[in-house]
Amino acid sequence: MKGKMSLACFSLVIVILFAMGTNFRMHLSTRLADETQESKRIVSFFTKDHAWIIENYGKVLIRESKYILEVEATGKHQYVGGKLAQQVSFCKTIKGDFDEKKLKDTIYVMGSGWIEDATIGKVSTGFVNYMQKGDHYVVFVSRVYDVCNQNASIINANSDLMGFRYLNLTSDKSYAVNTKKATIPYEKVAKSEFIVNDENTLQKIKQFKYGVFEKLHLDYVKEN
Repeated sequence: MKGKMSLACFSLVIVILFAMGTNFRMHLSTRLADETQESKRIVSFFTKDHAWIIENYGKVLIRESKYILEVEATGKHQYVGGKLAQQVSFCKTIKGDFDEKKLKDTIYVMGSGWIEDATIGKVSTGFVNYMQKGDHYVVFVSRVYDVCNQNASIINANSDLMGFRYLNLTSDKSYAVNTKKATIPYEKVAKSEFIVNDENTLQKIKQFKYGVFEKLHLDYVKEN
């Protein structure tokens, strides 16, 4: 009898801890997804020490992605299970045998590299900003699947890639924040496509971006 009671108590504790963890995660997700809380988010830079990643990286992006799709961002985003989900509408297929007719009414892009940290208000990033409402993006995709019991489809950005899993096709607004710090409040970089802390590295990223679009024979906006 004691053994059964101990097992029951143990199971109850596990349930309570799970519920507490779920509630904390929901609270954290709400804070991070709330646009009024931008000043409380801390994000990391793509630095010159990362610059080697983009050498010949355009070929890898194209080759290693099952699909390459163009989407338009609605501006709505949330964190689900610690990962960023950004709502979009489908525009067209750039690469792959993709059947857009199977997409549900609601579509999210996930796998961008934006992930919640254990500390409230902090996230690790894929060095590319949130998708901005009304802008069109090229997304490098590993798979597309439906959410069970919901009228929604998930476009999973290729998490096997080290970064730059989507790129802005219709806007080219980026700026470098010159600092030696490894992180910065999100509000300081909220209007920049890339999160970078020196001008030379930013120009390398932009040339990489243009090169990818040219390899895909896409029309794109280029900042003068």
